[in-house]
Amino acid sequence: MFDAFVRILEFDLIGLWTREDIKGFCVEYEQRVGAIYEDGPFATLVDMSEYPAQADFTNTGHQSNMNFAIERGLVCSAYIVSSALTDLQMKRLTAEVDSERFAHFQNRDDAIAWIKKTLDPAAS
Repeated sequence: MFDAFVRILEFDLIGLWTREDIKGFCVEYEQRVGAIYEDGPFATLVDMSEYPAQADFTNTGHQSNMNFAIERGLVCSAYIVSSALTDLQMKRLTAEVDSERFAHFQNRDDAIAWIKKTLDPAAS
């Protein structure tokens, strides 16, 4: 889903992924980001509340997606996590990319509030 008014591209990640899953997600991610980035800055909201800590090979795919989005105008990305291990894994990964653009939350409302504030600081 993409909210054109607020410019938030949403993803829901669920379950334990295989190499094929992360490859497919990378293709989908690039297609969805590619379809909207020329219209201006955007944010992503990634719900990982049903996404357990993953094997290391998924990190390569997520890191590639993060860099792809940053190169195309990603302002910020909020991750909703419910598992301490997933949170730790994503914090480590986002620190390697650009930690200031990424934040982790336990609920959707806080994540969206942070995105809106980050996209438009004058609105807060």
